[in-house]
Amino acid sequence: MTLFDLAWCVSARLPDWKVGYVPTDRQFFRGHVIVKLEPSTWAALDHHNRLVVLDGRDAIAQVIERAPPAVTTDLELAQRYVSFVDEIEYPDDRQPGRWDFVRYKNESATAEEQRQLDEAKEASGLGKGLPPNAIIDMHPVATRVGDTVVVRSWITSNKRLIHRIITVQPDGRYVREDAVIAVNLPI
Repeated sequence: MTLFDLAWCVSARLPDWKVGYVPTDRQFFRGHVIVKLEPSTWAALDHHNRLVVLDGRDAIAQVIERAPPAVTTDLELAQRYVSFVDEIEYPDDRQPGRWDFVRYKNESATAEEQRQLDEAKEASGLGKGLPPNAIIDMHPVATRVGDTVVVRSWITSNKRLIHRIITVQPDGRYVREDAVIAVNLPI
């Protein structure tokens, strides 16, 4: 099966598509290979050559129904899964990773823009108890809660700072909760 899922074999199985690459770290669904099609479309190809273009939540649900991923046994795997489904559903959202990676719309912030960003940081609780110039980590964090995995992340989207919580069930279904912390940020 390993050879069957290599990029050259996937390309041969999909003659009407241009295969970009087959990432090894995104193989979540049993009997399916995740593939990046050109120019920038994710898809799931099963071993019977049935292709599902992953263009939103309904497409992901279709693949989950066919082959529920067992991702909650490993926190790192669950976190990669959440990142993947989040990228499919919200491709324009950004995970800055660190507070200093939240980019201004200009090279530097005006006093008013800096005040807005400082208020957003204060409202988020990020950096609480840290020195003013400390590096503030905003990377996703996965924790186990019973038989589910909860992944908490910080997102910037449409000038908003969002605290996103995605809970993954043992069968790969997931629930997303967004708390908008700040709006109209100068980013």
